[in-house]
Amino acid sequence: MCPYYEQVSRQNSADVDRLELDPQTGAMDPNRAVKAFARSTAGKESELPSDVRPPSVLLRTLNYLTQEFLGSEDTLLQSYNFMRDRTRAIRQDLTLQNSRGREAVEINEQIARYHIIALHTARQKSGFNFTQELEQLEKVLTSLREFYEDLRAEGIACPNEPEFTAYYILVSLFQCQSLTTVQALPRQIFMAPIVQLALDLHGCAQYSHGPTHKLPWRISNCQSSPFLFRRFFKLLQSDAVPYLMACVVEINLPVVRRNILHALNRSIQHNPGHEHSTETMRTLLGLDSISEVVKLCNAHGI
Repeated sequence: MCPYYEQVSRQNSADVDRLELDPQTGAMDPNRAVKAFARSTAGKESELPSDVRPPSVLLRTLNYLTQEFLGSEDTLLQSYNFMRDRTRAIRQDLTLQNSRGREAVEINEQIARYHIIALHTARQKSGFNFTQELEQLEKVLTSLREFYEDLRAEGIACPNEPEFTAYYILVSLFQCQSLTTVQALPRQIFMAPIVQLALDLHGCAQYSHGPTHKLPWRISNCQSSPFLFRRFFKLLQSDAVPYLMACVVEINLPVVRRNILHALNRSIQHNPGHEHSTETMRTLLGLDSISEVVKLCNAHGI
């Protein structure tokens, strides 16, 4: 899981993560050591070919990481920085050898799921960088789209492509190009239930967009929006939405709610006397309590 030269180098420089230590001796345990992510720097020597782990080893390493550190929320939080670094190193080794086959797909699918869970679970952790974590997820999903396309050209189907297409749609909730990309997919992918569900959520969310979003399907009559606001949260809270999909939607919920507030505010300004009660607002915003509605309105000056 970690080249011998790196083990020696990191031990000499005291750059060993606590999760790589032997609990008995306090020294680096070769069976726990995992290759670290190496940032590109000017003058840095090229990596030895023997230190680039083949896909089978990368998959085995990733399986070790997920089994060892993702068993509970506590272990995920405790290992977050370590996991983030080591999964980047795994992807780096795939890139160095231009690995784009089935093992690369399986590895990136597992890493994408990890980032989704981390964005949901670790976002309150001290030092957690939401923007950087989201950036890593977007990069993994982009790689997967490319891998799926390459394998499809070779006549190889990837059974999880609909799942990760759905995640791509929802991560890119307010980006026009996401629908263009998805519409070009084969019919069996585009019509998969999980993709259609993601498109339904995507469509409802567009009616909540703020004044800065210039989308071709922008709603012109704000009075018809409340139905779609309710539908968005009804779908999100239904059993039809798998856990990981709900976690992906959560990424954009602050923007969705902000835009709903501004859409409702514009509607009231154009239609005096059609104010909404706080209970109606709670339903439209998908919140649990009136106090959350008041807090959100105050935060946005409404």
